[in-house]
Amino acid sequence: MLDNCVRLVKKALEAGADDAEACILERRGLEHKLEKNYVKLATAEISVGRGLRVMKDHRLGFSFTTNMNNDDAPVEKALSISRLGKELKEFGFPSGAKTSEVEKTYDRRLADLPLDYGVRACEEGIRGALEVDKEINVTGGRVRYGVETLYVANSQGLEAEDRVTYLFAEVDTVLKRNGVSTGTETYWSKQMDADFSEIGKRSARWTLDTSNPKKMEGGKMTVLFHPLALRSMMEFVLVPALYADRARKGESVYSDRMGETVADEGISFFDDPKMPNGPNSGMMDDEGTPSSRTDLIVKGKLESFLYDGLVASEYAEKTTSSAMKVARLSNIRQFKYPPRTSARNFVLEGSGKPVDDLIAETSDGILVHSVLGAHTSNPASGDFSVSSPRLLRIENGEISHPVTSVMITGNFPELLSNISGVGDDRRRMKGSIGALGIISPSVRFEDVLIIG
Repeated sequence: MLDNCVRLVKKALEAGADDAEACILERRGLEHKLEKNYVKLATAEISVGRGLRVMKDHRLGFSFTTNMNNDDAPVEKALSISRLGKELKEFGFPSGAKTSEVEKTYDRRLADLPLDYGVRACEEGIRGALEVDKEINVTGGRVRYGVETLYVANSQGLEAEDRVTYLFAEVDTVLKRNGVSTGTETYWSKQMDADFSEIGKRSARWTLDTSNPKKMEGGKMTVLFHPLALRSMMEFVLVPALYADRARKGESVYSDRMGETVADEGISFFDDPKMPNGPNSGMMDDEGTPSSRTDLIVKGKLESFLYDGLVASEYAEKTTSSAMKVARLSNIRQFKYPPRTSARNFVLEGSGKPVDDLIAETSDGILVHSVLGAHTSNPASGDFSVSSPRLLRIENGEISHPVTSVMITGNFPELLSNISGVGDDRRRMKGSIGALGIISPSVRFEDVLIIG
């Protein structure tokens, strides 16, 4: 496959390109879907294709194809498109800098698993949920696993490949007793380390715990966000505001705030694509730039933004190895898109304590498991308004009862300055509809506006 990339680059140069980059992204795996307490469907995931970027007269063109043998068509298309592009005098493809192995990104067992592994995994998830309560129904979910390989070559001497495995499990549950309550649990890993029974149990426990909810009055109060709820807030509000293409154009709440304190001094945010077993960990990004950690907000102070190679060249900065070949509403990398800026493993770090302690310290508040509507938030202002279908009331340091859906509204960057506690339950997650990886614990905020 790497030879195929090298050949395509050579063809592009022979056709008149000044610079060229070829990429092959291959994804092979299996997916099993759950429905109504049964394994409903098993499908093979197979995606292989080539992407080509060329520079001609300082203008960039891109094409893609699933034909691995016809080099003429993608070269002709990319060169044709380059004539329509804007002038990019400072942009160039990365040279063949040395990459290093990243721990726990490849597990051969996931690459060679038989079809019945997914069936057995789904059945374990169902059994786990029903152990919590026999009346619970597993209404949906899936188990997906396989291997993904990236091959990149360019005219600057880069020839590299990176192979990673992936495992995703999800269980959705419903209980029709005293009304309708729901639960969900997900798990991401690059290793064969999932406890599918426990995934089913966690989903079912949330379903059971939120059954027969009570109404509550609104107002400002303490809110403890579960990692799944916080993931949505960061995916749609915080992370996009730290992308350089937004921030440097004045389209982010953090525009022109470099060096300022923008969050509680007890927390930091960084992107680390070299962390072991991270959702998007690997030796390089999708441009072939060696992976490296980027400190974004350090002890509350804004230190950096995220750049892909193209945006970095526009502002005379260095790429932060943050280029991924993804669509804006997809959490799977695809060869048919040019690389763009994306957080790979976005980490919230703080001094953690047991979540039970955070609850015990809370006299009046709510525990939020998940939120809906975060995608309508505004990264330019940081304003958000979301609803939550799964809530637990906290009174006098204890969980007292479930709560009916409420609206949670405010400004997320402002909330980051009102943090009163960070949990020790950090977990790996992929974006709900994006390819970014998020690693976060539960976090407690003060003075959050709740509308009952």
